[in-house]
Amino acid sequence: MPLFCALLTALFTIHIYAQPAVPRPEFRNFQPINLPSSQTKQNSYNNYQQQNNPFQGNNLPMGATAADIIQQTNQNALRAMGVTIPGQPPNRQQQIDELHQLLNKEKKDEVIRRFQYYLNLFQQLNPDSFSMSKAVYLSEAVYYDKCPPYEQFEKAIKQKADIVKKIVKQEGLNIKNNTAVNYAIQKLFSQDNIIYDAKAGKDYLVRKISYDFDDFYGEKDWTKMFVSKILQTNSGQCHSLPLLYLCIAEQLHAKAYLSLAPNHSFIQYFDSKGMLRSFETTNGHLVSISWLMQSDAISSVAYKNKTYLDTLSQRKLFAECLADLQMAYIMKNGYDNFSQFLSQKILAIDSININALMCEANDAVYRFDDILTAIGNPPKEELNRYPQLLEAYNNMVAAQQKVNQTGYQDMPKEQYIRWLKSIDREKQKMKQSTNPKQ
Repeated sequence: MPLFCALLTALFTIHIYAQPAVPRPEFRNFQPINLPSSQTKQNSYNNYQQQNNPFQGNNLPMGATAADIIQQTNQNALRAMGVTIPGQPPNRQQQIDELHQLLNKEKKDEVIRRFQYYLNLFQQLNPDSFSMSKAVYLSEAVYYDKCPPYEQFEKAIKQKADIVKKIVKQEGLNIKNNTAVNYAIQKLFSQDNIIYDAKAGKDYLVRKISYDFDDFYGEKDWTKMFVSKILQTNSGQCHSLPLLYLCIAEQLHAKAYLSLAPNHSFIQYFDSKGMLRSFETTNGHLVSISWLMQSDAISSVAYKNKTYLDTLSQRKLFAECLADLQMAYIMKNGYDNFSQFLSQKILAIDSININALMCEANDAVYRFDDILTAIGNPPKEELNRYPQLLEAYNNMVAAQQKVNQTGYQDMPKEQYIRWLKSIDREKQKMKQSTNPKQ
């Protein structure tokens, strides 16, 4: 039975707010691989070497043992890298360590090259001052082999912003008033709007941006998470809708913040009285923090650590966009050295970014499993005999602890659907106590 069968399957279950499932490193009862013959061993090692070693060309006689194959493969790899082998090495482990050092350096160089390739445009953005529209576009662009130019994406955002300007004018509001502009943006998500076209001399209907209940996890189609999908279909979910809100606000020089909850995100802004307001783009309603605390099952630890319900700073928002890029990359390419490198990059900006921490934990599970499988799946009590395996296990546990320390709690799909339905009740409550124009 492969390590963490159910666990590794669950890792690919991506939740509503683009968060990977959290790995839970618990030792199972290890099942040693039973190899009945030397021929079976040889085939097993050959398969492993073909999958994991970039250097090929073993010319060994029939009946060679597994140890002979490993030794010859390592020697071929070292020769290909220019390492002199004077004869039978006195210490095979030393030779293997030398090979690993060389391979790790090569992998590190490759990671850097790939990072530069995917983030060449991101380097133009300053974490403290950047274009939200550009950052969102880039985070989605890495998913496609070819994508429309940024100018086309930006034009669609500006069209939404122009509609907001018309709403502000029609209602006699001040376009320089932050509360008024946020109120007008919210009308795109809360209702259909009749907009007067002065050039045509007539009214036209603008349908509200709606919630897309079809595949809102992005399990079948990851582009369901994208703002570009909203611009094409006028519908989205709780990851993409708040990002669109922020892109529109940026065009209008209005101030609003992204805020996170388990598997969810929403908008916050300060009204004219300095009160912090929370807006649900999923249903176009103002909501209370107390309601969010109850409905999203946010732990007191997560609230205290500002893992959730905090207004993200510019730098944390940048890290969140980078985390979106990471998830798009993983959904297309899986977990690898580059995804691990992205986790490091994100956490250097925001040390409690929950997406990056969860991806880091998932990556640690895969690395432990790879080493365990390569060694031959030894029993648990022999763990200390394999320093590399022990280190990988400790890294996996430490990564999981980082996630737990944030106070993270998952929201099951069924609970999320019930929560969406409860927004209508909260809407009526908030209408009695607040005026969105204030």
